[in-house]
Amino acid sequence: MMNKQFLKRNAPFLTILIVVSIFIGRYIFFGKVIYWGIPTLQFIPWHWEAWNQLREGALPLWNPYNGMGAPLLANYQLALFYPPGWLLYLFAAVGGASWLAWGHSLLVLLHLVWAGWGMVALCRSWKIPATGQMIAGLSYAMGGYLAARTSFFSIIWCAAWIPWFLYAIEKLLLTADNADGDHWNKISRISRAAIILGMLILAGHAQLLVYTLEWSLLWVVYRSWMRYGGKGIIRNVLVYCSVAILAFMFTAVQLLPTLEYLSLSSRSTAVDFETALSYSFWGWKFITLVSPDFFGNPGNGTYWGYSNYWEDAVYLGIIPLSLAITTVIKKKNKSIDPTQSQTDSLVPFLWASIVVSFILALGKNTPIFPFLYEYVPFMDMFNAPVRYLVIAATSLSLLAGIGFMNWQRPTGRSMYWFRLATAGGAALTIGAFLAVYLLDEVELTFVRSLAVTGCISMLAGLLTIFKPDKKGFGDHVWSLAVVAVVAFDLLWAQWKLVPAVSGSLFNSFSNSPSDRSSFIEPRIFISGEDEYIYKYERFLRFEDYRILEDQSVITDIPLPNTNLLISKPMVNNFDPLVPARYQEWMDALSLEDSDDLTTMLQSMNVGLWKQLDITDETGVLSNEIVADGFYSWFPCSKFVSGDEDAMSVTLERFRNGHEEINESVILEVEDHETAPYKDCVCNNVPDITLGRHSAAVRDINITALCPGWLVINEANYPGWTARLDEKRVQIYPANYLFQSVYIPVGRHELTFRYMPMSFQIGLSVTLVTWIIASILLVIIAKRQKKVKKDLETVDDH
Repeated sequence: MMNKQFLKRNAPFLTILIVVSIFIGRYIFFGKVIYWGIPTLQFIPWHWEAWNQLREGALPLWNPYNGMGAPLLANYQLALFYPPGWLLYLFAAVGGASWLAWGHSLLVLLHLVWAGWGMVALCRSWKIPATGQMIAGLSYAMGGYLAARTSFFSIIWCAAWIPWFLYAIEKLLLTADNADGDHWNKISRISRAAIILGMLILAGHAQLLVYTLEWSLLWVVYRSWMRYGGKGIIRNVLVYCSVAILAFMFTAVQLLPTLEYLSLSSRSTAVDFETALSYSFWGWKFITLVSPDFFGNPGNGTYWGYSNYWEDAVYLGIIPLSLAITTVIKKKNKSIDPTQSQTDSLVPFLWASIVVSFILALGKNTPIFPFLYEYVPFMDMFNAPVRYLVIAATSLSLLAGIGFMNWQRPTGRSMYWFRLATAGGAALTIGAFLAVYLLDEVELTFVRSLAVTGCISMLAGLLTIFKPDKKGFGDHVWSLAVVAVVAFDLLWAQWKLVPAVSGSLFNSFSNSPSDRSSFIEPRIFISGEDEYIYKYERFLRFEDYRILEDQSVITDIPLPNTNLLISKPMVNNFDPLVPARYQEWMDALSLEDSDDLTTMLQSMNVGLWKQLDITDETGVLSNEIVADGFYSWFPCSKFVSGDEDAMSVTLERFRNGHEEINESVILEVEDHETAPYKDCVCNNVPDITLGRHSAAVRDINITALCPGWLVINEANYPGWTARLDEKRVQIYPANYLFQSVYIPVGRHELTFRYMPMSFQIGLSVTLVTWIIASILLVIIAKRQKKVKKDLETVDDH
């Protein structure tokens, strides 16, 4: 009896677990991993480098291997403090890079399941029937927005928490119904909502986070207005703000370093217009709402549509879409049902959200988003406006669950039209196959996609025609058939969108932690044009996910950031954020001619210039360069007042040749009179040896016969401090990009250390907040236990 009750209550959760496990588990249960695109170029290398630093006993604050050095922990998508992500480091400890890669794929499975469960919990709170819960959960977890983005781990992690956050908001609004109730209960629900929002924050995708905060605030305003009127709006918005503030305090250890990085990055002001409107929703892709592979599928190499497949993917199934559409149709003589009243009142808001999100997602294809980009604050902070469709995907899935309550067997004239529509679905399938033989110029993708659409539509029509009128065994069988068709539809649509390889690949092209090379070795450089060709025309093609050659060649080039897997320092950086000065330097580098470029590369400690070469078996030509080294000595200096002067003077010197570059260093000093050293006393090069060094620490021993400037050929960034003989000394920006310290005559010990104040403050705020919250939660738990015990005592009497 208990087993039957358990299965009945948890059937929606078990169904989603099974379907998602079929979708992703077919790979991970056999040792394969998701590799295509971002996993290989970002997530797996980032976490491998973070693990290497953790096992060395250091926090992964700084990445010395990419982009002349760059923040690592502040890289938001690393998501170092995201608790589920800690499993990755356990896997890395047990099985190296291959297990780390496998762990990423496992987390995709778990988060898709969690996303579907969140949708089930939200629908269940509205008393939507179990079958409706399953449809909503499957259409969200297995719909195109998430299933097509399985390679974008941070998007999956973030999106998985959205329905849970909406669920927490709904609980908060219910608490507001009893304004004079138990204040401890309100604090408990606020804390839980803040923890869920904190998980969403730590998941690591800023764009989805911002969209979720915007939309959920509108959700609170609308629901408050519908329930309580104007007075309730102010009260509940304040509660929502308290949740957001508490969540930000919970996650300050991640947010403050990231916000600092953002303020100093190339995105500190805005994303340029062309980049911001890249990946705008292509209008023709509305067809893919009912026929997902109308323009082909990159999983089998047939995709030929505009841009890439995954950004425009919005398919959530024929039946879920049809059920969502039924919510806009008013039923005649509809009885008042309290169960449906709260969901019916939400329908206009959800449809408005869908319309607005599609309008914004169209981006450059309408004049609306360009106008907002120009005149509305924060609309210029992200690219890919098509990602607004996360709101549409969530709303349509919820409407599918709500619409299930409207699903009835047609009668009278309606039955005639349903039979006709069902026959039309069958005719569409037959006609699509006939078109292959009768029409020569029809795209094969049209035929295949429409045939599947017709087949699923026919099944949906048959399910409607044969829907039982009464509950019983027949209704259970019918519900099972509905869920089976929805699951089959989504699995068929998404089946080829998860390219996978054996996890052993990552062990084959990654060093063991004990074989890590020193980041002070000469760096590798690839031009931006060659890098693009290697990535998107050779190994990771948007139109075709299939593998053409051995993927281990990737680290022979290497593609950024795969150099982290082999611990080789590289000039290029494929992080979403890079320091603004680094980006300006690289932009200037791309404009220089060959001779000037070589001189600049030497100063950047580049020892190997990799170039595209179609005559070579690997496609790579390696040109060796005599690098200046990780550090340089300058007996003379030239002072400038700001970054613009520093850049122009430095570039001019590069154009005048390497000898002039070596004469003096360009330093940015606000007051030239207070600079510690101006004149060239002598040209003797000191004895310099590098002692203990790690990702965030540099110990240097110097014996100088002449005073001068030691330049570390690594990006200057706030958070670095220098101590000369245990005394704090100033770090000056050198040659626009690098770090420099004045060294007097004598024997000295110099230590550079990276420990940003943003991290220290954030860590303090997070720890204090969690301590206070934990104490409050313990008090609340004890009080609730006492109340429960008192109620049981009353019942006994």
